[in-house]
Amino acid sequence: MSSTPATLPPLSSFPLDLSSLSPVVSTSLEFAYTSPTIKSAEDARASTFPFISGDTESPLYNDAYSAASLILGRRMVEGAMYTEALRALDLGMLRGGVEKWCDTYKDVCLAAQEGKEREERGELVSEGGGGDDNDDGGDGGNADDAYNTDDAEKADDAASAMYGSGSPIPRIPQSSLPLSAFTSDYLTPSKPCVITLAEAPCPEWTFERLKNRFGGRLVPVEVVDEKDRNKGYLGKSWDKEIMTFGGYLDEHVMGKKTPSKVGYLAQHPLLSQIPNLLSDLPTLPYTSALDSLDRDAPPSCEFRSSSSPLLSAWVGPADTVSPLHNDPYHNLYLQIQGRKYVRIYGVDDTEKVYPMKGERCNTSSVNIDDPDPTLHPLFPTATYQEVILSPGDMLYIPRLSWHYVRAVEPAVNVSMWWGARMGLRERGGAYKPVY
Repeated sequence: MSSTPATLPPLSSFPLDLSSLSPVVSTSLEFAYTSPTIKSAEDARASTFPFISGDTESPLYNDAYSAASLILGRRMVEGAMYTEALRALDLGMLRGGVEKWCDTYKDVCLAAQEGKEREERGELVSEGGGGDDNDDGGDGGNADDAYNTDDAEKADDAASAMYGSGSPIPRIPQSSLPLSAFTSDYLTPSKPCVITLAEAPCPEWTFERLKNRFGGRLVPVEVVDEKDRNKGYLGKSWDKEIMTFGGYLDEHVMGKKTPSKVGYLAQHPLLSQIPNLLSDLPTLPYTSALDSLDRDAPPSCEFRSSSSPLLSAWVGPADTVSPLHNDPYHNLYLQIQGRKYVRIYGVDDTEKVYPMKGERCNTSSVNIDDPDPTLHPLFPTATYQEVILSPGDMLYIPRLSWHYVRAVEPAVNVSMWWGARMGLRERGGAYKPVY
């Protein structure tokens, strides 16, 4: 058994409206919650299948599937079936939403991961086999990420070529930047800066070590055809695929297989899905900084406090791209592995970057890698700042500032969003922040 209690919270506290479910599904869930058997949990999960396939899929029954998967994961942990438990838990969180379900899942996820690792160290004998036919957990080798000197030299050349005519983003050592100075000099006037940490964070987060420890976990990967590499999520071939973390790293990041598409694990709440990673992040004061727009936000405004910033992971190969866009929160972008080029345009230049209309109004219609002066004649007059981030760099990206990101080499990042959620809307011929 795992030494971490696989505690289930009360069924009534699950983020699910039981009373709105069909009697068959709600009864199955209630029975599975009190029953000690794996079969009752499997039956509860199966009862949701008619409501989550094809055109009948609904958020309500996605949540029912998540609830049943959590109960199933708990029963599997009790039976020392740790690999199977993690698969059930991942499928449940990914269907219902990681951010929505992560707190409810946390104890069982930690127990399952701990049990799996203790089993691999020979401290446990699994009663459920626990084998992984994919063997995506890694071979335990020390070869670190298949990235050699030639690759680094090519990356150096690529990094130099990425710089344009923008001004450099200032760098400040963390030891010289107290919270008050960060707030007054950068956050309040919406000025980007790079905060350099005393040492690179999360040294255990090399690709090989992530694969060895979490390779069997399931993750959603954005994929595009090679022709759409520079377009990212704007590419016509863009899609998402669920794959094992280890399989993704092997095929798309570490070059151990030849991928048919470009893959990117982008803006995924990996640290909520795998809470074992949270303790590796450095403790930083800057997400406590607020400006007047945060303090004056109406009660209806979505707000991320310093104690619960929205954490997203970005894990991908060289040349993955995030097209020019803006985000609705203050953002600290932490470089953990590899290097990335970032370009930032201010809110004042919004008209010159030609925002898209409709749901993608936070994305520019300009292709940074191949701008068309006929379609976007004002774009060349927009001014920007730029930087190449290395491990230990933490970039502050002001809320609603337009930014473009390209990986110089295989990279790992974590973004931290906090404050009041806002957007840019055209008002009286100018773009203004709105709640």
